[in-house]
Amino acid sequence: MTTMNIYRSLGGIDPELIARAAPDGVSRRKKTKAWIKWASLAAACLVLAVCIVPLWDALFGGSHGDAPVSNSYHSLEDVHEVLGYDTLYAGLDLEMAAQSSIAVSFASCDAPDGAQADLEEPLQLLIRTTYPNGDADDTVHYYVIFNKDSVEDSYIGGYEEQGLTREIGGVTVHYSMIFDGATHGQAKFLYGGDLYVIDVISGGDDHTLDAYIGLVLDGLGG
Repeated sequence: MTTMNIYRSLGGIDPELIARAAPDGVSRRKKTKAWIKWASLAAACLVLAVCIVPLWDALFGGSHGDAPVSNSYHSLEDVHEVLGYDTLYAGLDLEMAAQSSIAVSFASCDAPDGAQADLEEPLQLLIRTTYPNGDADDTVHYYVIFNKDSVEDSYIGGYEEQGLTREIGGVTVHYSMIFDGATHGQAKFLYGGDLYVIDVISGGDDHTLDAYIGLVLDGLGG
């Protein structure tokens, strides 16, 4: 059909019919597109609700409960008074250290908003110290991880077991040594139902891991 024939054919159609039909067709297309758009948006919102709400609950509530509470102390005497017994660190002379700090982490239970959380059992004692060692410094962290019955329960330092042990005062000490520019050493042992960990990063030659173990265990059982 030629262009002229198409024109003539269209010319026989009532212009009012064309005017009424065209807006309706456009409107139907617009409504269809709008329905698809809102349906897609609703589906996206549903996916967010399904994924985000459980994640939020897992991070900030639900089975995770409250985070541990860490309290700082001025002396080991204060720590032992809170614990109700002396740890093997009672004999540590922190005056020898250039710097030291003491903290105990406790499990906590729910408390009303704005109220201080009630403390439950202690989880960990950490004594951070720095000792002069010749021209360098040693960083020594003394830990007690409470209520443990295996040296494998240590999560500190990420040291691989090297099978090195020694007996000191009736206590079996497991230790590891790594040399990578500085000397990294770690000693672990069980005593009184608790797990002790002594973690040392040594930059000098005057003291070794054995020296820091000795500060804790020398004289034990004597």
